[in-house]
Amino acid sequence: MIAHTIDSPGMRHALLGRALVMMCALLVTACTSVIVPPDEVQDPVNVLVLHHGRHSSLVLPSEAGGAVRYSYGDWQYYALNRTGLGSGLRALLWPTPAALGQQLLAGPVDADSIARQLRVQVLESFEVMVERAAVRKLQLELADIFDGAWETVHYSGAYDVYFVHHPEPYTINYNSNRMVGRWLQQLGCTIIGHPVLSNWQVRR
Repeated sequence: MIAHTIDSPGMRHALLGRALVMMCALLVTACTSVIVPPDEVQDPVNVLVLHHGRHSSLVLPSEAGGAVRYSYGDWQYYALNRTGLGSGLRALLWPTPAALGQQLLAGPVDADSIARQLRVQVLESFEVMVERAAVRKLQLELADIFDGAWETVHYSGAYDVYFVHHPEPYTINYNSNRMVGRWLQQLGCTIIGHPVLSNWQVRR
């Protein structure tokens, strides 16, 4: 009997076929996801949802007047930038270790200012007005995750982002877009649809 690994040609083709089937199924069901901001905001502040193509990230204003961009993804593929077929298939087919990315930016939190500071492409930006207290609460939660995993920190020069291990595993059905959607819900937004893909709209 011949043992096959993920790096053998036969196994790669079989797994690639499986991944394509899964992707097609997701594409059929993953339409545009609509962000509905909270109805009543007493102390409003803007956050930014960034559409990078297949992935999303979220920019929050910081207490010091700057901004912080948070992102989520597969540790090998995203944080370590190992974008070969093997890493891609692992991220698509199985739960894998996940990364939380943190990037400190200068303010203000507007599309042009933020895009000029990034080393990654921004195809679209979506401003969402939310409650300042909700932003502060989410900031503290994400900072606690980041600081609590500091021993795993890895700096990516390709993205100018610091990554640490996120406690929740990455899957194709629980990716960066789903995580951004969850963060937006914590900010009081309603998400209509299933943000498997980075297809966002904001209902004003």
